[in-house]
Amino acid sequence: CVNNAGNNFSRRLVSVKEQPDGPPLLSPHPLEDFERVVTSLLTGTFLVGRHAAQAMLAAGTPGAIVNISSTVRHGSYGQSAYCAAKSGVEALTRTWAVELGEYGIRVSAVAPGVIDGEALRRRSAASERHAAFMADLRRHVPLRRWCDERDVAEAVAFAADNPSVTGTV
Repeated sequence: CVNNAGNNFSRRLVSVKEQPDGPPLLSPHPLEDFERVVTSLLTGTFLVGRHAAQAMLAAGTPGAIVNISSTVRHGSYGQSAYCAAKSGVEALTRTWAVELGEYGIRVSAVAPGVIDGEALRRRSAASERHAAFMADLRRHVPLRRWCDERDVAEAVAFAADNPSVTGTV
């Protein structure tokens, strides 16, 4: 089972917009946006993982669950919901590996960084500010490049096929 869910609504916890002639306008992160991301990424991962584990246990066959996390699971600017959900995916991964290992079910996660795909290109094309930010950020990545879909697919295949990989991100 490859458990991949992703969506993101970047928001600061509280956005502050300075006003020239008064107090700043404060805009809190909408709870609905937070819940939508957490429901999709964390609850969705839980539900799919639970179903996969149940099917493997019922069939009596060992298998692998590979969850997709993210390098930003440890925190990133404007990413409260996404980071919280992906940190939760890491916790589920490690917990399930312990719970399911005795039945031959391995659980691991792949945590890619920025993916050089259509969404990134579209957002960068729509905003010079975003494109400049991403170009600057890439200069701080050790390989000076983003990963692509093939990189992620190869990491997933390794995690799924290697009989000694479990409980790791």
